[in-house]
Amino acid sequence: MSISSRAVRVGHQIRSGAGYVPADRLTTWAIILAPIVLLASSVAYWIEGDFNASELGGMLLVFAFCLFAVAFVGLTRPLESKAPMSAALLLVLGIITAVVGAGHGVDTIWAAIADQPRLIDQATESGSLTAGAIALAPLGAAFPLVIIGLGVLYDRTDLSPRWVAVLLIAAGVLFPVGRILNVGPVVLATDVLFLVAFGKIGLDILTDRG
Repeated sequence: MSISSRAVRVGHQIRSGAGYVPADRLTTWAIILAPIVLLASSVAYWIEGDFNASELGGMLLVFAFCLFAVAFVGLTRPLESKAPMSAALLLVLGIITAVVGAGHGVDTIWAAIADQPRLIDQATESGSLTAGAIALAPLGAAFPLVIIGLGVLYDRTDLSPRWVAVLLIAAGVLFPVGRILNVGPVVLATDVLFLVAFGKIGLDILTDRG
């Protein structure tokens, strides 16, 4: 299948069956806007010099993950006809990890206001499990796996050009690296990968609808 024909499959899959509903347009715009707000959040963190504490960065991160939760609905819907079980699993995990991602944003807001380590970091400093670590760490680590899973399935089902799938997988791999190590250029580069991949998918859907 040619790249051009693969590029429009997302829109055709979403339109098939139930037809157009307003929710489709909302989820599509969420696909486009989520990485934009995520990048804005990362820029705010980078300007303040700390990806673990920022009021503005944390606030934008909460908004970004709210958009990701809606975007996962739009991203998994085209997969339902070809990989229904995988689509359902990614949708559930995606929404859950987006909620946890918003929690990370709140955590960095608290760290900035209180001038204290993040709740999730207090487990490392105390040497024991804390409520923050239990609530945020395990499911937060699953967010990159959801992105990688989307990249793999979009490629296997021919729903996007292969380069889009590659960008999604790369973004999923790099997402925890930059943030855990607090390396600004890696964080920003990861967000650009999200922006390009999600933007291509979202614009293909909007273009196909005309």
